[in-house]
Amino acid sequence: MGDVGRRSPEIEVPGVRGSIVISIIKKQRQPIERELVQHILVGVEPGIDSAVARELSRRMRQYACKLTIECDSHAIANARVLFDLLILGVRAGERVTLRCVGPDAHAAIEDVARVLRGRGAQ
Repeated sequence: MGDVGRRSPEIEVPGVRGSIVISIIKKQRQPIERELVQHILVGVEPGIDSAVARELSRRMRQYACKLTIECDSHAIANARVLFDLLILGVRAGERVTLRCVGPDAHAAIEDVARVLRGRGAQ
């Protein structure tokens, strides 16, 4: 006859009296989120200055996703962080890559692209 209950595995560790019980916790699998990527040409003049950075940061507050802006120099900025956007130094006419992950990624990436193209600043 076998054990009625389940036993956790036990291991012996040299120098330790008794046994150590290891609990195995199964984690539920998280759905894999796809990253949306969009390459755009910055059309807003003069580029990402303080006003544009403030507008992008403000707009990103309504989204739950994470959006980054990458310029040709491979510098990356979090679109929520004003300072990150300012130190990117992106000028009008430059090509940037937007990368977005999250539940509302499509709406966020379109909103940010609209602002950077110069067709959505308020």
